Amino acid sequence: MSVYCTNIIQVIGAKELISQMFELVKSDARDLDKIPDSTMSKGEVEKFLALEFDFNKVVPYPEEFAKMDKEHEEKYGFPNIDLLNNRYAREADNWRVKFWGTDFNATSASTQFIDSKEIVEVENFKLSDYQNPSCAEIYYTTSNPAFPVTEALSKQFPDLLFKHFYKSDEFPEVGYQVRKAGNLLSEWIDY
Repeated sequence: MSVYCTNIIQVIGAKELISQMFELVKSDARDLDKIPDSTMSKGEVEKFLALEFDFNKVVPYPEEFAKMDKEHEEKYGFPNIDLLNNRYAREADNWRVKFWGTDFNATSASTQFIDSKEIVEVENFKLSDYQNPSCAEIYYTTSNPAFPVTEALSKQFPDLLFKHFYKSDEFPEVGYQVRKAGNLLSEWIDY
């Protein structure tokens, strides 16, 4: 049974920077947890299935692993998950865990602007530190919090403030990290 981790990244900063970030992180890759409605047109299905938060856009997955993944999936019809008997699958999985913090890309992903009243203020994450801030949220599911992706994203957008909240759906663990310009400003974990 898989463990799922809900991730919510709240972002504070200039609206145009947040819009640029949203454009950067979306891709045509398929969000594997989305199932289209049979009444949708082909164009609507493609747009609906597109991944709104793709880790590859922030920390690119090595081409050699992507090529091997594609070859395996084309040959067998499913991803290579045989970590015990396949060195490449182990290396690819180890890479994802090291550079993404989790063993698969985001699923059930969404990005949106939110009302400032929805921002949860914590140490080093306060709206009062900004004049006319815009607020946004990135939501997705993984097996573990993807803190390395948030760290890399905060380095790419150093003027934005990121609060990455997570909750494990199976274990009683919740927590958050606050980052700006890649720097960890505060952290809280409760088991």
